[in-house]
Amino acid sequence: KRDIMECVRALYGSPDHSQYLCFMPERHYTDADKTRRLYHDIHTGRWWWDTQVSDKPGATIIPLIISSDKTQVTLFRNKSAYPVYLTIGNLPKDIRRKPSQQGQILLAYLPTSRLEHIKNKASRRRTVTNLFHACMKFIMKPLKEAGLDGVILQSGDGSRRRCHPILVVYVGDYPEQILVTTAYYGGCASCETEKNQLGVYPCSAASRSHFAKMVGSYSWPDHCLQENIKPVQHLFWEDLPYANI
Repeated sequence: KRDIMECVRALYGSPDHSQYLCFMPERHYTDADKTRRLYHDIHTGRWWWDTQVSDKPGATIIPLIISSDKTQVTLFRNKSAYPVYLTIGNLPKDIRRKPSQQGQILLAYLPTSRLEHIKNKASRRRTVTNLFHACMKFIMKPLKEAGLDGVILQSGDGSRRRCHPILVVYVGDYPEQILVTTAYYGGCASCETEKNQLGVYPCSAASRSHFAKMVGSYSWPDHCLQENIKPVQHLFWEDLPYANI
């Protein structure tokens, strides 16, 4: 495990990245009358505009993008690795997606134990999910204070700004999304769509985001049972400021 704030400082302060960094949201349009918005990167989206409104003027948001993917590394004996990567939304996607630009940092390796000593399969699955969230919560812990109060960071050109690192995106395949959102396999990771309605457009099902305020409460297990999600008592993103997984 690496210190997530040191990784943020490394990405934000790299001289190779200084000419590409975005420090504020922008609105792009496809027509001269500015009636049709163009969304093509994080700094052109609505989230940054909504979050930039703050009681602390002058703040620079650092959108954090976390990605993970459990990967099998051997053909025999089923050995696997579970890397977690970090990048920042201040870098354009054309830079983030190129390995040669070093816009991604290996943040940590998560445990890959199957916990086979737990004989009950349902209990084992719950324990694996809780273990994932406990590890991620430990990794993300420094973001709680830094996201609220801000930290002074220096970019590669020498400029110093008060920055607020905020978890914005968790990138993963379907099993990763199910693990992060604690939904059950086969359902939607973000809304209450029935399994037989998956893929139907437009989607009219309600989002599960309104249950975020109940996380960690005594009634949380009952709400999980009612909404058909796993009763993980402490989600790793529950205390992170402005996070809306």
